[in-house]
Amino acid sequence: MPNLMVGLSSTVSFVQTGHAVTDMQWEFREEGDDREQATRHELELKLININLAGTYYFNDWIGLSLRLPIRIVQSEAGFLREDNSEIVGFDSAHHRDETLVGPGDLEVMAITRHSGQFTPSLSWFISGALGLTLPTGKVEDNPEVVGMWKTDHQHMFFGRGMPAPTLGLNGSLRMDWGFIEGSLSTTLPFLETASEEYTPPEGREWHEMGAWDLYEVGEYLAPKIFTGVLGIGSDFGTEDWTFTGQLQAYHQSEAKWQDFPGVNSGRTELLAGVRTSLFIGNGLIAELSVKVPVYLNMGTFGAKIEMPVLLGFGFYFTGDA
Repeated sequence: MPNLMVGLSSTVSFVQTGHAVTDMQWEFREEGDDREQATRHELELKLININLAGTYYFNDWIGLSLRLPIRIVQSEAGFLREDNSEIVGFDSAHHRDETLVGPGDLEVMAITRHSGQFTPSLSWFISGALGLTLPTGKVEDNPEVVGMWKTDHQHMFFGRGMPAPTLGLNGSLRMDWGFIEGSLSTTLPFLETASEEYTPPEGREWHEMGAWDLYEVGEYLAPKIFTGVLGIGSDFGTEDWTFTGQLQAYHQSEAKWQDFPGVNSGRTELLAGVRTSLFIGNGLIAELSVKVPVYLNMGTFGAKIEMPVLLGFGFYFTGDA
């Protein structure tokens, strides 16, 4: 088996999300400023994840893998009245039209792989991975606390703020007619970020929300993530192509600050789609995938999420170093 694998891959998704606005989420207004408040926040997001990955095997069965995600988030915000008409020119501390770019958390994993034959026409492959994500991605101050002070804040987190263990398992069976493959992965943060004191701007009024410490914007615990993928594919008699039908399940738990669940965090999704792979030659493979949601859910009351399509592409090289 080759001992070097290098990959450049990306996913692109288009997400529409939004939530109802309570009076505690109203914008800051100076005394005498009677500009209207929005009753709903709507966001259109373009989410691009670029993954740079490399794996080196020291022998046939054990290796080391590195993966660094680069994240790009382009957002367009809308603010609605009770009758769903848009408030033009609305300024908000919560959301805005912007583009954010930055690294996510670096992932370092030890990998083991094994393969064999059940029969001349039935082979198997399995690999397992154990590692850590390192906090190279940016973490924001608690947006719930900062938002309660009516101050500009950010809901987009590129990192977890602390190291987190990650586990992975994938395997495949190959037959004369094609293959069956599957994978499971999880990231399980258990360390929260350090305490961080917040000094609000002068003249701001605190709008109480639950049991938050109004001067604490740290103590962040990132959500747990679980992903499972099942695929069935074949080359359908072609020389260099394979086509794979896929089903993907994803769950992200709620984030926490000060041991309280974050508002508008956590989601569950089930996606179905197809992936096509082309063997270009000299160890180089190109892939393209399209997935559509079968089920999407955000657990927060009054929140919604829509994602028409998830696009993916990648280039992968395997060979000997």
